[in-house]
Amino acid sequence: MTKAVEDVLSKHFIQTKVDIAYAINKPFPFFEALRDHHFITEEMYKDSQEACDNLVPVPRVVYNVLKGLEQTFHPSLLLTFNLSEYPSLGAVFRSFENVVIAYEENKRSLQTLPPPQPSPPNHLSFSPRVGVPSTGQGVQKKLKVVNQRTQRKNDSTRNLKMVTRSQKTRTGHDQISKAQGKATVGPAIGKAQDGRVP
Repeated sequence: MTKAVEDVLSKHFIQTKVDIAYAINKPFPFFEALRDHHFITEEMYKDSQEACDNLVPVPRVVYNVLKGLEQTFHPSLLLTFNLSEYPSLGAVFRSFENVVIAYEENKRSLQTLPPPQPSPPNHLSFSPRVGVPSTGQGVQKKLKVVNQRTQRKNDSTRNLKMVTRSQKTRTGHDQISKAQGKATVGPAIGKAQDGRVP
């Protein structure tokens, strides 16, 4: 196992401490295996047992022990996980396998990538000047302004036509009313002037 793989596993161990802690639901045989394989000292073992006896939740005690193992992590620690006693550790153990597989695949894909192509000299590459809009943007802005002006002009022409129509309509109604008024009132006035009252 390379140093790079050990580093990847160590980082993953740090990230999964909580998952490991919650998967350990009883102190025996987890702490004993750590002690027997010299991952923790006899003193740490006794402190852990005492904490569990004092009703500190087992996951909390396990987490504290794992926190202490961060600096001295070695992949062989994973071999002490007793999957038959702690079946929930199966998913955590598989996550370590997946991390190694992903690392190896990533490493292989990086090795097979072609080297990057050299970039063209600066005088051959086109780059727009900073602060100058491209021609497409300027045309779009002009089109929007012209469209807005045309719309306003059309609106004012439309309003003028509507005012003219309404004035014509009023004038027509007024003329009809006057004509009707002359017809009904006119003969009566004319008769009164003649001295004849209807």
